[in-house]
Amino acid sequence: MDHWIAKDGVNLDVLRPELARLELVIAGAYEEWNACAVVTCTDGDHKGRRSYHNPPWCAALDLRIHHIGNTEQQMFFYTSLKRAVDNAWPGLYDVLLESPGKENAHIHIECSPILAMVMFGSPTIQEA
Repeated sequence: MDHWIAKDGVNLDVLRPELARLELVIAGAYEEWNACAVVTCTDGDHKGRRSYHNPPWCAALDLRIHHIGNTEQQMFFYTSLKRAVDNAWPGLYDVLLESPGKENAHIHIECSPILAMVMFGSPTIQEA
């Protein structure tokens, strides 16, 4: 993958094709802000919670945003990225801003319940 980079210890090879196809949209949004798209989480035990990050789903990723201005600018960037993802694949991804204004602020992207149904035959991980 050429348009985004992984934080040390993050394996981009585990990304499902449904998430990997977001690469150009995500990278384009970051490029508009003269920033690099850094993927900070793709898999593994995500704080012990049921999460699309965790196997067997591995259908979520987190993106760094602390290098994009202040909190207000990060929220504006989030809105722009969410709109770009929604325009490219309406209704297929949930794009969330997590911990805004905090040191660990990041954007979380996961498959929507609609896409989860197609991918896994189950709309949510709670049913697993």
